[in-house]
Amino acid sequence: MSAYLPYWRVPATGLWHSGEVADRSVNDILEETWARITTVAVVRGSTFDTKHRAANEVLVTVRDRAAIDRLRVALRAESSDAAIMTPGDPTIALLSERDLLASIQLVDGYVRCPELWEGDARLDDPTAPTDWLASVGDAP
Repeated sequence: MSAYLPYWRVPATGLWHSGEVADRSVNDILEETWARITTVAVVRGSTFDTKHRAANEVLVTVRDRAAIDRLRVALRAESSDAAIMTPGDPTIALLSERDLLASIQLVDGYVRCPELWEGDARLDDPTAPTDWLASVGDAP
């Protein structure tokens, strides 16, 4: 299922975000981003603080390419009209070296990524991100 998402390319990251109309799925948006990811940091809470990185409660940091690629499969999702009003926890920070590309929040079977798409996308497998986290480190 493809989502009708407005987007624009954010100059600092080269990623897409709200602005002009496009017919793009959440998975297509993530696919464009994935090749640039060198590190994934999973932190407790609903944000990844780029200015005060030591303030983040890091659950696990992953640099292994195979594990990062397994996360892409775990995050497969379909766009939805959902706008869940609870904060996400944990947050998955997608990094290129030390630059934050996007932060994905896990929210009750959905994923939220304001840097890449509007609203909350429904996970194809709601347990897959937690299973991935358990396979690489500590599950929340």
